[in-house]
Amino acid sequence: MKPLLPYFAFLSLALCTSPLPAKASPPGEEIYQEARRTLAGEGAPKDPQAAYEKMKAAAALGNADAIGTLGYFYSTGAGGAPKDEAQAIAQFRKGAELGSARAMYNLGRALIAGQTQPITPEEDGVAWVRKAAETGLPVAMRELAQFYFHGMNAPQDDKLAYTWGVKAADADDADAQNLVGYLLSRGRGVKKDKAAAEQWLRKAANAGNTKAQSNLGHLLGPTDGSDPKRQQEAIRWLLVAESKREVTAIKTLQEIRPALPPELVAAAQRDASALLLQQRVSR
Repeated sequence: MKPLLPYFAFLSLALCTSPLPAKASPPGEEIYQEARRTLAGEGAPKDPQAAYEKMKAAAALGNADAIGTLGYFYSTGAGGAPKDEAQAIAQFRKGAELGSARAMYNLGRALIAGQTQPITPEEDGVAWVRKAAETGLPVAMRELAQFYFHGMNAPQDDKLAYTWGVKAADADDADAQNLVGYLLSRGRGVKKDKAAAEQWLRKAANAGNTKAQSNLGHLLGPTDGSDPKRQQEAIRWLLVAESKREVTAIKTLQEIRPALPPELVAAAQRDASALLLQQRVSR
């Protein structure tokens, strides 16, 4: 079996997602939430070992999310759990079959990382990610949108990328908001709408999304002097993205900076520095 490392970043997102609304509290939910907070370090220092013990207790009570989350411990060896990739996938699958959206997503990512051809329905990682997305799990909806956008693990389809992306964007996923803004700005999979694109990109940029900051800077027009205020804001966003080593922003500023008025760049740099300080303080 291939190592499961490629999906760890996605796994952590699924684990740290706020609980989905539920009509009734599942068995062991209070213990599961306590274990989740302990693992994430919410309200107290992180304690993976204590989280592992609490997660096992919640799983023993039949909590589907806890059963699935034990897969994370087995895949990483966190909290002193025995590192066992086969057991990790078994836990993800058990949680998924019991209805845990997070477990569906993590099972899907694990299968995608290690799947071989031909793929049986039980081993189709994308299908499990789609099932998680259909429950409304934001990270799964965004992931599915990116699959379709990039043509990665699924046929390239801008319409489906927009459809799933806007669902995740509505759930405040900043990466999805950036994707939706980009699609709207280019008219890919949806009618071109620069005003709507700006709204989505601004929302993601204000949340600190680096790619959205770059995309918003480009959309606002860093070389368009017809609206100096808007031009200064465009340069500000590119400078913010540049400070985070965003490749497109770096390249654009290298190309346009020599022709820009020095006082305009200086003012935009002051704005960028203030914004970066504000975002650091608010974290």
